[in-house]
Amino acid sequence: MMLVFAMIFHFLVDALCGSTMMWHVVKDLPEKAFELVMFYNALAFATQVFTGWFADRVKHDRLLWLVSIALLLIGATGALSMPWLATVLLGLGNSLFHVSAGREVIRHYAHRGKGKAFELGLFVAPGVLGIGLGCMFPTELYIISLGGFWLTLTPFLWIWPKETPETEVVEKSKQVDIQCLLAALVMTFCVFCRAASGFCAEAPWKASTTLSILCFVLVMGGKMAGGFAGDHCGHWLTGIVALAISWALFAFGGGNVVIGLSAQFIANLMMAITLYILVKLYPSSPGLMFGLAAAVLFPGSLMKLLPNHGMIFNISYLLAAISFGIAWWLCHKRKLCS
Repeated sequence: MMLVFAMIFHFLVDALCGSTMMWHVVKDLPEKAFELVMFYNALAFATQVFTGWFADRVKHDRLLWLVSIALLLIGATGALSMPWLATVLLGLGNSLFHVSAGREVIRHYAHRGKGKAFELGLFVAPGVLGIGLGCMFPTELYIISLGGFWLTLTPFLWIWPKETPETEVVEKSKQVDIQCLLAALVMTFCVFCRAASGFCAEAPWKASTTLSILCFVLVMGGKMAGGFAGDHCGHWLTGIVALAISWALFAFGGGNVVIGLSAQFIANLMMAITLYILVKLYPSSPGLMFGLAAAVLFPGSLMKLLPNHGMIFNISYLLAAISFGIAWWLCHKRKLCS
């Protein structure tokens, strides 16, 4: 039940943030549209490494979850006449929601043996559809998501799904394991490249509303399917195959609609895999690992601003695939992660 609420809230959070920013905030200050959007993205994504670290120390995910919803609702309603304040509240509320709800999902499934990567993918996936539809149809999604918040919040507070108790999974090691650290850095780099793929790769479907929605659905499906495939075929094997195939599709056929959409689906198989490996490598810091994976999404989206970003992206993505394979070999020797 907790996972179902987390998935619904994730869709609503990103839909509300996207629609509010596009419909209200940017509309009030059109000359500052770029600055407002960049500021929101920096707060919503880049700060998650700090809010995740904070959540690991507070150890009250459900409380932080509710605080994040309060910030979001105030930002989306009470602060609309102040665009910069609304942006701050929406960005920080978004950041805090992801790490608090994500942290509880991680602790309940990846740590307690009830599941593995599949549930992590289920939680993260709806956000893609939420932000995509929210930005494409801001007027409609603002009303739908705001109403959906209250319709979901009421039964959530009434039922109050059983909260996952806080337990120390492992004692923190005082020594730095170089191979473990290397694997974590590679996972972070892979997330960075996956984020860049949504901006640097050719996107012929963007000319059509229908194809754009299909892309959002395929990306969401990839995030869900990646965890399932990893749990059944092996997380490292699924990751390296997804990286290699998606790189080939991006590099040699990204301009084709079918190939480009297939590449986006396959690339996003990596989402649940990289997050699962991170939280298994550092099980005592689930919030920090979730936040780290989310924080690099922002700089990944900025790669498109570089000159020759297409070539830089293809080289970086290939390096990510090679590095992932090396990290797999090193960790397999040490049995650091399944």
